[in-house]
Amino acid sequence: MQCEVLKMVKCAIVADKDKGVSDDENVVDGDETDATGALQPESPVDDNAALKKKKKKKVTDCEFIIYCSFENSAGKYLIKTFNNVHSCIRDGCNKVIKGRIIAKLFLNEIRRDPTMKPKAMQAALEEKHNLIVTNDQCRKARKTSLSMIQDEQDEQFSRLKDYKTEILKTNPDSTVEVATITNSSGLETFDKVYVCFPALKRTRVAHCRPIFGIDGCFLKNNVKGQLLAAVGRDANNQFFPVAWAIVQVENTDNWLWFIKKLKHDLGLKNGEGFTLISDRQKVRCLVLPVCIVFSNM
Repeated sequence: MQCEVLKMVKCAIVADKDKGVSDDENVVDGDETDATGALQPESPVDDNAALKKKKKKKVTDCEFIIYCSFENSAGKYLIKTFNNVHSCIRDGCNKVIKGRIIAKLFLNEIRRDPTMKPKAMQAALEEKHNLIVTNDQCRKARKTSLSMIQDEQDEQFSRLKDYKTEILKTNPDSTVEVATITNSSGLETFDKVYVCFPALKRTRVAHCRPIFGIDGCFLKNNVKGQLLAAVGRDANNQFFPVAWAIVQVENTDNWLWFIKKLKHDLGLKNGEGFTLISDRQKVRCLVLPVCIVFSNM
């Protein structure tokens, strides 16, 4: 959009950062470095930015104008002049749209489809927002989105032990085990997790049929890994989940670990009183664990 904009360049905004934009007070605040950041998803952040003088840039004759300045009495940036009427012709170009803003716009889409191509991002921006961006901008934005998603996932995995604590607090008698391994840097990294709630244990013993199946499947996201699950049949012959685990790979050692946990939680004896069903494709990695666990080998 070509128009006349009065703006603060790289403003260090310091007050009321969690309130965002208030329509009632015409307040611009937050951690944006550009006063125009309040009108868009996000502007690039410069933590060392100092308050600089305003700059007036007139590209073409247009009635649109927005001007804000810092009010010491309010401790906020206040919009003093705002005319939202454009008399210029939209050309789709916008220098304010940086790579990080594009990354934020496509964060959920890339989270669902990490293979999304820059050309698809270009087309979506033009169709949904009437914005013209380059392939290189979208390529860098996609890389930024993937990095942001990875950071989110690292933070979530780092809190798995908090998740375990919360489960045990809200669901006493649950079985939760978070196994970690130490990497070359000496840091704990995720290995596997097992969960079985007490309500599932009791219901399976009291109301479910004496039969359940165990199987594994791939987790089709950028985290990868595999889901191991034990599923029973209730009185209506419907599926009833009993326990599950997330592991890095489906192999004999992980199945042995999972079945040992399952036997303990459900009070299973050495093969008496229940029927166990599994996929024929799992014979190689399941036969040995089942024999070891249910025959005291």
